[in-house]
Amino acid sequence: MNCPYCDKELIEGYIYGSRVPLVWMQKDSKPFLGLFPSEAETLEDMENKSLFSVPRVKAYKCSECKKLIVNLE
Repeated sequence: MNCPYCDKELIEGYIYGSRVPLVWMQKDSKPFLGLFPSEAETLEDMENKSLFSVPRVKAYKCSECKKLIVNLE
C-alpha cells in the first residue's frame, strides 16, 4: 500500500493500547472523569481478541512524511 500524501511505500503495523481500548473523539469532545461520551468511537481490532490480548488497531506508517494511516476495519 502506498501513502496517499507522498506515494511512498507504507509500513504495516499496529498501534497498541494499554488496558483500555483506543478511542477516537471529535475535536470538541473530551472525556470527563475518565468516562468517554456516547459519541466516542472505540478503535479496536476484534480479530483474535481474547481475555489476555491488549487493545490494538492496524495502522500503516509512512517514514517519509511521518504520517499514520489507521485501518478502521
